[in-house]
Amino acid sequence: MISKVIDVGVCKLHVAEIGEGPPLICSHSLFCDGTMFQEFAIFLASKFRIIVVDSRAHGQSEIPRGSFSIEDVAKDLLYVLDELGIEKSSFLGVSMGGMASMRAALIAPERVSSLILIDTEADTPPFKNWFERWLLTIGAPIFGVQAMAVEMMMRRMFCSSFRNRDVATIKKWRQKMAALKVDALVKSVQAVNRRPSLLGKLHEISVPTLLIYGSEDYYTPVSSGERIKSLIKGATLKVLSETGHLSVVERPEEV
Repeated sequence: MISKVIDVGVCKLHVAEIGEGPPLICSHSLFCDGTMFQEFAIFLASKFRIIVVDSRAHGQSEIPRGSFSIEDVAKDLLYVLDELGIEKSSFLGVSMGGMASMRAALIAPERVSSLILIDTEADTPPFKNWFERWLLTIGAPIFGVQAMAVEMMMRRMFCSSFRNRDVATIKKWRQKMAALKVDALVKSVQAVNRRPSLLGKLHEISVPTLLIYGSEDYYTPVSSGERIKSLIKGATLKVLSETGHLSVVERPEEV
């Protein structure tokens, strides 16, 4: 992949590109970074120009000084396209990235040619998700249980069969999540936890939309995808069996 840095004003974002063809901009999940698309991008590089963005406060991107919202993450994606001279692109988002991609389609519908929404949610967060994210990012450092929090995160992010099957990948993501900075975690979790619902606006999205969900996703169950499908005209839903929250990591070839 070819890497570059794009300054969005409040921080600098790390962006990576691979492939040629119609553009596809990819936005990752909370607690992750653009490397989650590594295998997926290789599969599609012969057909698409894959653009992978490390969201603000994630991966190799900078942590902005102030707080931010999911709408800010969406605007970052559009700004990256501006800097790359791309007028219109398909958007692929996982979890938090899907939340941002839907918002991009509402902010600038003329810039979005299609949506691929993976393991994401359009409503405000359920209390269990809100509380667990708070516990993992704020409560864990206070009570000195960061290692326990990371293990909980791994069980929530990946299904049990994948954790047993691909020990090397689990080890890599465990290390990445354990290394996350508290400041970055707090600001990112606040953005996800404070997001407003989009359910009343999804009917405004008219581009082709594909929804992909893992059958064993803890944070965003298949019912979340079914609800989005019912509100976006013509949307289709694909369910991956024995797959957790990070479908694009567990089954990149099927996504």
